[in-house]
Amino acid sequence: EIREKRDHFIIKDCSVMPSGFCLKPEGLDKSDNQWKVYVKRGYDGGGAGTWFCHRCGSKGSWYDMKQLSNGIEINHSLKAVTSSTSTKQKQRVRPELKLPDQKLVSKYPVTLSLNPKSVNEVIEIQDYLTGKKEGQRGIDMNVLVKYGVGCAIYRFPEGNKYVEATCVTFPWVLSLAELQNQDRELNTSSPVSDLSEGSWVTRRVKARAWKKKAWQRLDPPGGGWGLFGLHTVPNDCKEVVLTEGEYD
Repeated sequence: EIREKRDHFIIKDCSVMPSGFCLKPEGLDKSDNQWKVYVKRGYDGGGAGTWFCHRCGSKGSWYDMKQLSNGIEINHSLKAVTSSTSTKQKQRVRPELKLPDQKLVSKYPVTLSLNPKSVNEVIEIQDYLTGKKEGQRGIDMNVLVKYGVGCAIYRFPEGNKYVEATCVTFPWVLSLAELQNQDRELNTSSPVSDLSEGSWVTRRVKARAWKKKAWQRLDPPGGGWGLFGLHTVPNDCKEVVLTEGEYD
């Protein structure tokens, strides 16, 4: 399955690519591991066919891909697929990118900042984020509130079952106008009919388990993309510093 954009194609499942293409072949049935392979479209000489996987980091030229396929000519098959995709896309409604429950995610920062005495883990998370001791983050609570950092419970797979874990949440917030511009650029749609002009929208939430940092998830699955903290950047800003992680 392929999504066709203005200047590239996005492949849903990289297991359909030639053997040796994917550096992390496990877990491809999970939605968060899909739609990560980008192939540039265009004409020869303009970088057409260059590809990059945002999941495993695999990348190369069109010729590299042909080499991985043992020299088999794959131009015709891709053209057939993309042509079919283009025809179907014209006949269907733009794909919808889900949004999280806006009322629910707005409560996550409140849960963290109000520090309910009945939830010991929330108190521990607060101490970790705001404490000044070694191993703590030393972030002022006013900064956490400005960035919308919160706390919520999410479920993660463990063995053959799912378990609940308290998480620190990081929202990707856009203005309604920015979200609508993004949808126009990507030829997608978002369920924003009940939002008023000038509203702020949480495009997605990144949740990191408090006690098991390897547990991370994006809510909702299959949603759009954004940048944590983007909503704090003023319109007249001339420079932005990007850091590796949310805590930084």
